[in-house]
Amino acid sequence: LIEDIQGRFDLCFKQQVAMETRIIGIEESIQQLQLKFTETLERVQHSFIKQIEEVNDRHKTEMQTLTKSHDQELLALQRAHVQNLEDFRQEILQMKQQKKL
Repeated sequence: LIEDIQGRFDLCFKQQVAMETRIIGIEESIQQLQLKFTETLERVQHSFIKQIEEVNDRHKTEMQTLTKSHDQELLALQRAHVQNLEDFRQEILQMKQQKKL
């Protein structure tokens, strides 16, 4: 009976050791997965930030180009407006001179 109990105890002890070993292996696997996940997340975040920066840079360049283009258009319109006003002033002066004669 004692041998039977001793045999069962030994079997239980071996099973306990085997379970603890498996648990340690699972914990190590979980740690490795967490590390891989963290590394992947950092790469994705870095990539995402880089893409956002590239888009922002592209938009800044486009906005600068549009601003320059619009500034040139506005300047051309202002010049045309000033020229039209000057032409109109000249016409009025000519009409005044014609009335005097």
